[in-house]
Order: sequence, then structure tokens, then C-alpha cells
Amino acid sequence: MIPSFDPEFVTTYEVGTKLELLRRTLRLNSALFWSDYSDLQIILNDGVAPKVRNAGKARIRGVEVELEAAPARWLRITGGLGYTDAEYRALDERAAGITLGSALPNTPEWTANLGASLSLAEGPLGELRLRGDWSCKSGHYKDAINTHLLKQEGYSLINASIAWASPDERWTVSAGATNLTDKAYLLSGYADPVAVGVVEGAFSRPREWFLRTRLRF
Repeated sequence: MIPSFDPEFVTTYEVGTKLELLRRTLRLNSALFWSDYSDLQIILNDGVAPKVRNAGKARIRGVEVELEAAPARWLRITGGLGYTDAEYRALDERAAGITLGSALPNTPEWTANLGASLSLAEGPLGELRLRGDWSCKSGHYKDAINTHLLKQEGYSLINASIAWASPDERWTVSAGATNLTDKAYLLSGYADPVAVGVVEGAFSRPREWFLRTRLRF
């Protein structure tokens, strides 16, 4: 029989602000959100394979703040900060191995990002631009039963690039790197509590360099 599961339902409330300040050189957005989940879809082990079960209720609430600033013609700054409070509100017998105190998977409490774009030179031959980005997430689990080996501790990522754009913006050539610090972090994971010692994880891509050319028609 092909495994099946029911829909998951969520009721979400959100309130926020969108502001433009300092003669539109600063944009500030913020939002408060509250989500109530029912028939929550949880990935659990059933036999030899993971299966999706509608096994509970959960509440996720938090706040997000985003900013974009242009303090000078040659400089643009972006950033964001998020806080999430997530918890199970009810669980049934199908949620074996999970308690009301378990952490929801893939739900870090804190997230943040910061980026800057600089115009290094602009003239009849085009424009030279430099871009840098930093992001981070606090610790979180990759599976519903909170397996110790599948807990990803907090980490940060850094990307950087330099690009040249023609005066008419038709041609762009860029070079850069992603994951500059070569950080290894978990993307997903699976653990089988029945077959002792079976824990699998998929890790991030390593540091990568790139060279790109784009032509806009």
C-alpha cells in the first residue's frame, strides 16, 4: 500500500510596518507573526523507512526585521534579524519518540543576515561592483526526534563577489566565492532508533568559486 497522509492546516496572524525614512535612503520593515498548526505533518520512522504522519498541533510565533539603506550613492546595505518561538501544543500516539518538550526540526530560534554592495568605479567603460554577504542561524535539529548527532550547532556563512557591468547593463561579468570559510553544516538528516547506530546526514557544499557572464537581450 502506498503511504498516505492528510492535509496540514495552519491559521496565521501577522501585523507589521513598512517605513521609508531619511529622504527614502532607509527602508525599515518589521512583522510580528503567530501561526497555529493542526494535523501537523511530522516525518517519523515506521518500519525501515521514514513516513509522514499527521500527529499533532504546534504553535510558531516570532518577529522579523528587515532594513535597506543607501547612505551614499556608491553604497547599499541590507540586513535582517529574525526570532522564532516554536513548540508542540499536542501530540498523539503516532508521534513516537517526540514529547511536548521536543524542538521542531529545521526551526532555528535566531536568524540574521547582513550584506553590502559597493560601486568601486563608474565611467564610460562601465561599472565595477563589490558585494559581500554574511548570514547566520542558531542551533537546531534536523529530525523530529531530536537525535543528538543530527543537531546542527549555530553557524555563519560568508559569500563575496566582484562584478563588471557595461554602461548599458547588457553585459555583466562576475567572479566570486560562496561559503568562503568552507563551513560544513547539515542540510538534512535521518535516524532510525530501531536499527541502532543508523544515522545519516546530508552536508552542505564546500567553498566554491565561480565565474559568470550574462547577456541581457
